[in-house]
Amino acid sequence: MTVQQTLLAISALAIALIVASCGGGGSGSSAPSPTPAPDPNPEPEPDAPFGLTVRQSLANFTLPVQSGAGNAFALQSAFPNQGFASPTYATGIPGENRIAVLERRGRIRAFTNERQSVGSRLIVDISGQIRSGGEQGLLGLAFDPAFAQNRYIYLN
Repeated sequence: MTVQQTLLAISALAIALIVASCGGGGSGSSAPSPTPAPDPNPEPEPDAPFGLTVRQSLANFTLPVQSGAGNAFALQSAFPNQGFASPTYATGIPGENRIAVLERRGRIRAFTNERQSVGSRLIVDISGQIRSGGEQGLLGLAFDPAFAQNRYIYLN
């Protein structure tokens, strides 16, 4: 057998093995393999869109009317014993049962996330470095992903 014939035989054998492993679509008697259970936490595809892919129409959206008899809703203070000077943002503190509230003048106060909590604690005061009024002031806050370990916050 020549080298060329040997290579041709090996190629034919490889093709036969590939076709056999695919099942070939024939009516063989082999049992189908079980379908694996879906991954409960699948990794997103690298090019998959993030977030909403379709914007819902708000053409027919209306808020209920607040005046008159039979009000559809009523406003209620979530924390009636708290008061802040020009609050601009409120968020939970990661890993804690506290809420941080930004005040436009450059202060951040924190209080226990309980409806009847009284008073807040000043945790950051950069009021001497902030211009406030109109659209200026301390407006945003983000906690570092490793906040529980490094205690870093980012201010805007």
